[in-house]
This record gives sequence, C-alpha cells and structure tokens, in this order.
Amino acid sequence: MMEKKVFKFILNLFVLGLAAAGLSGCKDINDIRITSCELVSISPKGFRSADAVLAIGIYNPVAAFTVSDLKGEIFRESGTAATFSAGTVNVEGKKEGVYCLPCSAEIDKNVSLMELAALAASRDVSGYKVNIEFNVALGKGRSHKLHFDNIEISDLLK
Repeated sequence: MMEKKVFKFILNLFVLGLAAAGLSGCKDINDIRITSCELVSISPKGFRSADAVLAIGIYNPVAAFTVSDLKGEIFRESGTAATFSAGTVNVEGKKEGVYCLPCSAEIDKNVSLMELAALAASRDVSGYKVNIEFNVALGKGRSHKLHFDNIEISDLLK
C-alpha cells in the first residue's frame, strides 16, 4: 500500500517535468500522460538510502524532450526530512514508450528510524512539503532549469 503512494508521488513529480515541457507552446502538451509505472529494481544502501530504477510508460504525442538533473528535498517545519534525485530521461517525440528512470533517495540524519517507522505506519504526510528542480530540453534545443517550491506532498498523493 505504501509502495503505491510512493509510486504515485514519484509519478506526480515526473508529471511536473512533463508539464514543464509545455514551454514549447504546443497545444497538444496536455495530451502527454503517464501510462504505467513499475519498480524494476531497488538497492538499499544501509538504513537511510536506496537506489531504484522505475520503468515509466509515457504517451507523448508532441515533440521529443529530455528531463534531466532532477533533484528534490522533502522537508517539514523542523527541517529537511529527505533528499532525492533522478537520472536523465529522453522522451521520444510522437511515440508511446517505456523509459527507465534511475532514482536515489536518502533520509536525513535528523530523522530517527522510529519517526520513519511511525510515518510509514500512519501514512500521514500532512506537514511535509517538497522542493524540486530539474532541467527540460525540447528536442536538441537549449535546456531550461525549472523550480517548484513548497508543494504539499499530501496534494501529490491525492
């Protein structure tokens, strides 16, 4: 159950990247959609971090674009809770395909493992927000750095 929420969270962050590709002004940009998401692999790196690979299905009826250098920070009032990053995804134009997205995440040292266990049990992420930044390049053109700040995680999981 918690895995589905994590997938949905990651997908919604990725959709922000896809929406940002709308910088091209193309009217069909709203037709880009995530068609599937599957966990290909996960490699724990101790108790506080992990690497994973997601296979993300994307329907893209418009021009090719690339999302790269995705970095984010999950935080709450008391400070940073976790950081994450994802690799580069080159989405082909006018095509539906499945793309592998390498991801990494690390729980901040200020978050105790007891807090993490309590959060996983309650599934209550109210009070947690995310800042995210990434680059989007349309075709082989120049890339644009985009920032989204103070996004409520609970809104992304709805």
